[in-house]
Amino acid sequence: MTDEQQQWISAERIEQMAAFDYSFLGISGDHVQKIEREIEDKKIVAELYWTSVARLPSNYTIKIFKRAREVFKTSGKSFEDEKELFALRGVQWGFDIVEKDGKPYLVFIGMGNSGESSVSTIEDFWLTALDLRSLEVVHHSFVKSKISFEQEYF
Repeated sequence: MTDEQQQWISAERIEQMAAFDYSFLGISGDHVQKIEREIEDKKIVAELYWTSVARLPSNYTIKIFKRAREVFKTSGKSFEDEKELFALRGVQWGFDIVEKDGKPYLVFIGMGNSGESSVSTIEDFWLTALDLRSLEVVHHSFVKSKISFEQEYF
């Protein structure tokens, strides 16, 4: 990984995501079906997709909502409903919420197409950082990983 990529995520964190281990977000359990986090005025909801083949966990669909809240208007208080602002459907293998320079970011890895090239294997993936305040992509790069297999003998 490049130095810039390592500013957003570590190789160890990527390994945790690949194993669907979200203990780094304070979540226990294996292959957590639904993860919800509230950051400032946003709510992030990630739902695990299971393949129809042997019910294997595959990836997350990630949605960002503006949280429901009470607002004050000239006519008094009113209530604003939760509203979906952004959705990453299907091909996100993992995500983390990081703070950098006092701002929250959603950092995620996954497959996809950038127009330049396509990524469709677990060895190659996109690393993307999304500013949770502006919902703008602030980093997007290609990562080529090295996978080593360990075999246990019984």
